[in-house]
Amino acid sequence: MLRARGVIRGSQVRLSETALGYPIQALIRVRLGSHTASRVRELFDALCEIPSALRVFHVAGVDNFLVHVAVRDPEALRDVVLEHITVHPVVRATETQLLFEVRDGQGPSI
Repeated sequence: MLRARGVIRGSQVRLSETALGYPIQALIRVRLGSHTASRVRELFDALCEIPSALRVFHVAGVDNFLVHVAVRDPEALRDVVLEHITVHPVVRATETQLLFEVRDGQGPSI
């Protein structure tokens, strides 16, 4: 019944990125230089295809996207930015924030 009403969207197994050899997590803030609907959609799709991307958020405000990644080392983090994000002509700037710890919130009450 909850699935039919769209309340349950699916289920998933959550793996430990650290146990898999990806101990470094970061949020990469992406700011665009131009905002046409087609370019935003194209970039969103491309960001979701980054091999180390855990989640990609299209957000309002100064930045346009937040890309949550897990990588093996600082060099891999640099490579994500240089090889997968700044190569897109619509990207004006990025800022990378290292995540010290990530915890799940409780979510909305049912």
